[in-house]
Amino acid sequence: MSGQMYLGGKLQKKNCRVCLYNAFISDKIQQLKEDGEYVGCDTLAQVSKEVSESGEWKHLSVKEEEELLEHMEDMQDEKSTKKVTGKDVATDVEHTMACVQTELVGLEKCTGCNIMWILMHGKVGNSFLPHTYASQPLQTAFLHLCKSTVKSIGMQVDAYVVSGASGVVKMITGRKTIELKGEIH
Repeated sequence: MSGQMYLGGKLQKKNCRVCLYNAFISDKIQQLKEDGEYVGCDTLAQVSKEVSESGEWKHLSVKEEEELLEHMEDMQDEKSTKKVTGKDVATDVEHTMACVQTELVGLEKCTGCNIMWILMHGKVGNSFLPHTYASQPLQTAFLHLCKSTVKSIGMQVDAYVVSGASGVVKMITGRKTIELKGEIH
């Protein structure tokens, strides 16, 4: 279900469909790179506008069309076979959460809603840090109701997800340890 919810996210990188127009634009941008011109975030919009206005992609020979499409498919295959390392995952998580947090804080400020989220590891090998955020009323509520902070709860849940009950027991001490053991067993 989480995969279905995330599929339409604005932050998710999407591959473009292989068609002649996209292949022609991709080739134009590649030529700009090879010519040493600056290729920034506005380049795609500029090149797309120029190509659509000129219509030169419509006047290619069949052989040129096949070469462009084949070249684009090869480039997509090269990108898809890239090995994803722990560092790549950590970088993706950090960048995505920075964007998401900015959006959620903006939503909180505009609407007055209260927001809380906890991001944690899925397995021991994950190299990113757990993150938590809670708006001020929720932080206060957690302190009064749970006698703990959202960050502390997040770390405990993260320890449980990654290493089971023994990981949580290592994180907390005293009377709370006995209470937690009683709840788990």
